[in-house]
Amino acid sequence: MEVLLTVRLREADRAAAVLARFIASGTSVAMPFEQGEEFGAASFPPEAEARVSGYVPARDWPGLEPRLGAALVAEGTAADWAGGAPRLSSQVLRREDWETAWQEFVRIVRTGRLVIRPTSIDYVAKPGEVVADLAPGLAFGTGQHETTRLALAQVERRLQPGGVVLDFGCGSGILTCAAARLGASRVDAVDVDALAVLATEQNVALNGMIEVVHVQQGTEPPVGEIYDFVVANITAGILVSHMEELSAATRPGGVCVLSGIIDSQVARVEAAIRETTLQVLEIEADGEWRAIVTTRSAPVP
Repeated sequence: MEVLLTVRLREADRAAAVLARFIASGTSVAMPFEQGEEFGAASFPPEAEARVSGYVPARDWPGLEPRLGAALVAEGTAADWAGGAPRLSSQVLRREDWETAWQEFVRIVRTGRLVIRPTSIDYVAKPGEVVADLAPGLAFGTGQHETTRLALAQVERRLQPGGVVLDFGCGSGILTCAAARLGASRVDAVDVDALAVLATEQNVALNGMIEVVHVQQGTEPPVGEIYDFVVANITAGILVSHMEELSAATRPGGVCVLSGIIDSQVARVEAAIRETTLQVLEIEADGEWRAIVTTRSAPVP
């Protein structure tokens, strides 16, 4: 059973303390928030409600329910709780294999001749298709988010065989593996998250591309390296803060794909691009998300 207390935000800790007396496995508090621009600082609506929950065996709930109700009353009248006493509810949860339940929501992703195949799905490649295998789960990225689809489409369309590639903010390594399978001679994959580095290494090994790909943990593009193709699928704020380094990492005439940009942040990213030697070629859209495709100008003689 899931046991749920709905209460005003300011009373969430108090309600959690009451519920924790009856649930040895612990409680969780879900608080609604309003997200800032490009995943910036969050704020909480003053009159919003929190959901305080915990889990108990269904057989124990009939005896526990009246005791929990009495404990909430003992904490005071409704007037003693800001916004009224917590509302108590419950629901039966069906048994699932939680370790594999996510697979139900994972699908094959296609863009042009490129196919991203989750390892949980059997698939026989058609003539001309390039298949990159993916074992998601350790880090962000299954290939289905709009920003990843936008970036994948550019990798498939613009990467030339033999090109040297930088995947900055590699996540689970989808773009890295796609570039390697599409014929890149070398791919450098960088991410700040150690779990992302591990996931990318595992997916690279899964695709048999260990000799082609170098994965490293870091917050900056490799210093002094020049790439034919740069892709960064992150957030507008990080793109802006690293625009100069991303420009410097792109060879003159090369391609730099900037994805992970929500529509309201496009102008901000474009302003940062204008401060570098990058030039916008096109802006691709998928829902409210955008990918800006750029190239680096050749130096003036």
